[in-house]
Amino acid sequence: MKRTYEEEKQVLKFIGETYRLAKRRTALMEGENCVAENRKIYDNDRNLLSRIDRCLLDCSKETQLIIRREYLEMRDPGWWQDRYAKSTFYRQKKTSVQEFMHCLDF
Repeated sequence: MKRTYEEEKQVLKFIGETYRLAKRRTALMEGENCVAENRKIYDNDRNLLSRIDRCLLDCSKETQLIIRREYLEMRDPGWWQDRYAKSTFYRQKKTSVQEFMHCLDF
């Protein structure tokens, strides 16, 4: 089933939220030395992070930058303004979302 761009962005938004949660949770477990007590959750989180990072490495540099900044990190919403014209950014973002979703085989 072919997804629309809007549906792909929603899926990617959920993936980003899950990625950030897994990253925080693994860092917390490592920092508090409680990995052994939570081994299954820790392993699942590390596996998720690894798969997403691996897929990202298979994408173009431009896609890596956009997906990481727009969906996985989400630190500075205007990060792209010094790098792209608005229309160029939105065109590249669409291409990046499609490329990353294809890499995820989603």
